[in-house]
Amino acid sequence: MVSHRITKTKIQGAQDLWNRIPAYAYTDASLQALAVRFPENDRESCLLKAAALNALYNTNVRHIVDVAEHIHRVLNAANQPKGPELVNRMAETRTGNLRSFASKYAHFFLDPNSYPIYDKYTLISLRLHLGHNLAEPKSYSQYNDWFQRLISLTEQSFSIKQIDTYLWFSGMYHFHLQGETGLSKDILKLFGSDDPTLQDLLRGTLQV
Repeated sequence: MVSHRITKTKIQGAQDLWNRIPAYAYTDASLQALAVRFPENDRESCLLKAAALNALYNTNVRHIVDVAEHIHRVLNAANQPKGPELVNRMAETRTGNLRSFASKYAHFFLDPNSYPIYDKYTLISLRLHLGHNLAEPKSYSQYNDWFQRLISLTEQSFSIKQIDTYLWFSGMYHFHLQGETGLSKDILKLFGSDDPTLQDLLRGTLQV
């Protein structure tokens, strides 16, 4: 039983917050442009896209050349899996399970309408919406199942990008209210604003 539905007001509020940080839209537009200019899955294209994603999203992936080579092999394998299982395979690198990085790669460079972005903030918010007792997902496939469950229980139709944006902001806001550190300076500036209108927007949009 879903705890809290995602409303149109929350989606619109999250978009408003997103628009207040131009660097985010600029970053995403740059990755989308890279996807258009380098649609192939050859070694060079995979490396360029993986390196750009690692730098622009601060994913802190070490040995990015090896990771890009792994992605290249997965995407060009004769028995390439489809859907969420493809992200599972991309995430299983020799340096560890890079679930978040693989989901971002799939989202930006394969199909943004098929692959939700997995990270700790979207997971926090997803848990709050579907139930606090959810354990850590065992795979990207399981995370995607939870994401699709939330979509099915949402009254209106929103894009994966819209829901991603809302979950991401909401997860960070919950993280912030708990007194945790580690958020970017842009987010801290936004959440710490003394503008009462903005604070009303934050509470009305992001509190679950």
